[in-house]
Amino acid sequence: MRCFVIRGFGTKTDSKGQAINFDTVHTDLIAPALKECGLYGGTTTEFVDAGSIHKDMFLRIVKADIVVCDITVHNANVFYELGVRHALRRRYTVLIKGEPSSDGTPFDIAGMRYLAYDVANPKNAKDDLVAALKATRDTNRVTDSPVFLMMPELPEANVERIVEIPAALVEQVQRAEVGQDKAELRQLAERARGEVYEREVFKAVGRAQWALNDVDAAVATWEAVLQEAAQDQDTNFALANLYERQYKSTRSLERLERSTQAIQRVLDGGGLAPGIRAEALALQARNLKTLWRQAFAELGTEEERRERAIDRKAKECYEAYLAAHRADLNHFFSGLTALQMGRILQSLSTHPKFVNLFGGDAKQARRYTEDLDEELGRVEPVVSVSIQEAIRVAQGEPKVWASISAADFLFLVRARDLSATDFSVVVQAYRDAMPPQRGRYWDSARGQLALFEQLGIGAAAARAVMKELDPTPPAA
Repeated sequence: MRCFVIRGFGTKTDSKGQAINFDTVHTDLIAPALKECGLYGGTTTEFVDAGSIHKDMFLRIVKADIVVCDITVHNANVFYELGVRHALRRRYTVLIKGEPSSDGTPFDIAGMRYLAYDVANPKNAKDDLVAALKATRDTNRVTDSPVFLMMPELPEANVERIVEIPAALVEQVQRAEVGQDKAELRQLAERARGEVYEREVFKAVGRAQWALNDVDAAVATWEAVLQEAAQDQDTNFALANLYERQYKSTRSLERLERSTQAIQRVLDGGGLAPGIRAEALALQARNLKTLWRQAFAELGTEEERRERAIDRKAKECYEAYLAAHRADLNHFFSGLTALQMGRILQSLSTHPKFVNLFGGDAKQARRYTEDLDEELGRVEPVVSVSIQEAIRVAQGEPKVWASISAADFLFLVRARDLSATDFSVVVQAYRDAMPPQRGRYWDSARGQLALFEQLGIGAAAARAVMKELDPTPPAA
């Protein structure tokens, strides 16, 4: 976790002339305590240049996960910087004060708790500071800022939006991704460690590694962010997807459980926008779908796969995706996947054993199928409109996913035509949707096509697309 230390530097005196060496206090007390707690960061001394205060210093004060502030003497710079912290961040500010000191605590923070240390032997308070730092890191207190205590409705600074990665570094990440230079991506992340924009670089590198299907490296990069920001939505969504990918390749239920936990951290965050909630619920449904697919993926014949696919998880998965879509009708991913699972259930309903999902009650099975047909008829046009609107307004990666979803939607429509033999329109739609670096984009789309092919639903169309877009094996 990142820490920033607000303190005087060199030797300062209190109002009665007592000299205190704050560099010694840092060396003997603060630095060892930070190291023991696994915290890293700088101090105000890094930014003093002919009396000016640099933007980087303010960024570090605001971005730091924990701030330690020494209020032993009346130092105007120290209290100004403390005020900046208290005005923009609700929590995680630790005050320390050397004793004895002739300078009392200013009125505005007089009621706040601080850790006392002996100015003659500051190292003796190291264990106490370690305990205070750990307690602050794990606290459930709403605020330790007098500003937010008096004005709890005040919005906290959005620290993820106040830091920009240097343009040259952004370009390096982009070049490494296009060049598929996985080693360079790892080095870029390492070189950013400790910088004010560290977290943002890790995210950019993690996305690039994911795009290149360097899954294990992407997990390590995003986990580094998670260690500092356990509730960060971007991080938890990324890890939810990456852990699920690892489960597919390792069949380790521990990986799938990690994915589920990451999703739950998002849902536990509270105050979620409809789109964010829909995304989290859709990923929960996706994990259920992954378990359902595992049960029949390795079976030999299409008939065996179809029979094994008749499982309550299929119904639960469809209903979970539908619930996610209802949370936000503009969330086309959940709606599209509900539509895909619904079409699969429609196809499986023709199997003699489908009735087993309803305890052998044929009447109940028939009623379910009728309701399903009606429900899908309502969902389909909504999904179509939301995909087209996303294509119209989205930029960058969201536009890519929307275009792939449009191809998925077209596949569903054409797959229903059992007499069709020409699937060139579907093939073209996928070809046009894929970016030059297909990586995880094609991996995701292909996984869905493979599912339909395995279950004999639009199998000819699925095979036509996969034959066209699968990478050409390298020459011997």
